[in-house]
Amino acid sequence: MAKTAFLVLAHQHPQMLARLLKRLEHPEAIAVVHIDRRIDLKPFLAALGNRAHFLDDQARVAVHWCGFSMVSAILNLIRTALTLMPDAKRFVRLSGVDYPLLPIGE
Repeated sequence: MAKTAFLVLAHQHPQMLARLLKRLEHPEAIAVVHIDRRIDLKPFLAALGNRAHFLDDQARVAVHWCGFSMVSAILNLIRTALTLMPDAKRFVRLSGVDYPLLPIGE
């Protein structure tokens, strides 16, 4: 598998997000998560522990569906992913409620 950065936009369902991130764990992958700025981060931190890298408060954006704020959040995810994994070859944008059908290695 090529080095992959999973870029996740989420705003609800911390337990579902934790399940997704557990499924995405792989030695050649990282997960970077953006939680909408209007949402309390604490339940997500509690549910996910160290399974993901969260954007800091300065990089979090109040996302409006299909607005430019969504593009801003994605760009912030990409910047953070490249800082954490400069040799990433693949970037996959997911929502917090997506779920892969096959194991990540496949």
